[in-house]
Amino acid sequence: MTAWRLNRRAALGLLGAGPLLVALARRPRAQTLDKLSFQTDWRAEAEHGGFYQALAAGLYRKAGIDCDLRQGGPSLNINQLLLAGRIDMCVSNSFQAFTFLREEAPFVTIAAIFQKDPQVLIAHPGSGVTGLDKLKGHTLLIASGGRVTYWPYLRKKYGLSDDQLRPYNFNMAPFLADKNAVQQGFLSSEPYSIQQALGQPPEVLLIADAGFSAYQTTIAISRKLATEKKELIGRFVDATLEGWAQYLKGGPAIEAANALIKKDNPAMR
Repeated sequence: MTAWRLNRRAALGLLGAGPLLVALARRPRAQTLDKLSFQTDWRAEAEHGGFYQALAAGLYRKAGIDCDLRQGGPSLNINQLLLAGRIDMCVSNSFQAFTFLREEAPFVTIAAIFQKDPQVLIAHPGSGVTGLDKLKGHTLLIASGGRVTYWPYLRKKYGLSDDQLRPYNFNMAPFLADKNAVQQGFLSSEPYSIQQALGQPPEVLLIADAGFSAYQTTIAISRKLATEKKELIGRFVDATLEGWAQYLKGGPAIEAANALIKKDNPAMR
């Protein structure tokens, strides 16, 4: 009888504590987030909008990820940062993926944001350079990256020469000073700035239209991370793609993302 009474009292006590236990169970707990560092390939700009949208809209955090989004720049070799283990992942391109394979490096490409490379060549209005087949005789301002990717393709297809090449220092001043010059750029960036400077739109030649088929803004990570934290990387990719889906819709929903871009890169307008 005594044992029954003790058990009965315990049961009654637990019943009386029911609402309290429910309240404790419902009390929000601090979420433990997985940390990931992600390096972009250039200063913050619209070409990184989906990443910033995923950050601003809390999509990474919702996916359980504390994303350290870092902007790149002309002085950073982001692939070296990845190889040295100083970052978890970075924005890369399809050519780097081939390099990983050729060098048997323990790194892989897991996603591609742009299925069509937005790389362009830009000529002065009225220069007569209305197509990539009109580049002969013009000074071409192309950076080292372009010289080992799209330039060999263009040189062979259109019979161009390395003698036409001059360094591109990511400054449009040399181009503006030379009406015979043609410079590299991104479809969504440099043409706009050059139009503002010239007061009229320049000739913009999309290299992809010449048949140069390459993915752009890919995401590269170590093979070790891809293998050991496959589920985490899957969450990151899903959140990133949702960020891009939202960003491409535009409107008030992306104002916070654009504010983050301008915070990282005040030169953006």
